[in-house]
Amino acid sequence: MAKMTKNHFQIADISINIDTWCELPPHGWLEKFCAGGEQKNNADILVSVDIGTLPSKDGLECVFESPKMRVYNDKESTYRFYTDGMESEFGEYACTRYAFNEYGRYFSTVHKDKADAVPTMKYVLDILPIDTMMTAYERVILHSSYIVHNGGAVLFTGPSGMGKSTQAMLWQQHVGAEIINGDRAVLGKNEHGQWMAYGLPYCGSSKICENVTVPVRAIVVLKQSKENTLVRLSHSAAFRSIYSELTVSKWDMVCMNRAIDTAMGIACEVPVYLLSCVKDISAVELLKKEIERAK
Repeated sequence: MAKMTKNHFQIADISINIDTWCELPPHGWLEKFCAGGEQKNNADILVSVDIGTLPSKDGLECVFESPKMRVYNDKESTYRFYTDGMESEFGEYACTRYAFNEYGRYFSTVHKDKADAVPTMKYVLDILPIDTMMTAYERVILHSSYIVHNGGAVLFTGPSGMGKSTQAMLWQQHVGAEIINGDRAVLGKNEHGQWMAYGLPYCGSSKICENVTVPVRAIVVLKQSKENTLVRLSHSAAFRSIYSELTVSKWDMVCMNRAIDTAMGIACEVPVYLLSCVKDISAVELLKKEIERAK
């Protein structure tokens, strides 16, 4: 067996050791999450990525299917088969397996004839169930534009097209906020029980991705309107808004229940607002005033 190359990352205060069949450059955003130095002997998550033949699907039950991934279960494990989403060069090129209720150990196989589909560590991350890893440590991934202002995180969330990126840029332009991630953030409690926002090495089409961790000041659900109104949501309404924008494996009941528990904790302990707004500085001023008042 060839000697594996050892890699060490820190994502949302979770230590992840990834062994790969050869040395792969970290590439782009992922470099910001490299922990450096030797791998931790007591890492939270261990991942092994090798090349070989993909597992047979005989006897497996398909529980989820999308253009880029098919998920199968047997009596003991989950298998995620990955495709490039097109009838083109690679097709189905990798599989990641993990046992039920064992969310600290993952085994990935890249097809021996399709190793070019995984040229850097960024592509290794694409074949790992990051959402499952996060929920195992009581963290969730929220579809949101994540900004930092005065040392605290403001997360703009809501369905696509509601103006998350627009509001983030308005805050950047008018009050000097820093945009940390234009598409996603991880939420979870730190060792002191404080809700934190964490950077994540995924950022969609925004191309904005920083590794920054700060306390959460507010989650803001956006709605387009011809005038500005701001309402703090009830716990139940906040939960529904948060949960609808989570990245979660809904075919995995353990993962889903953990995400529900975490989302409920956020809804009950973090200010969550509904901001119906226009796309100008007046929306920034309204929300900024409320966040400063609620400190």
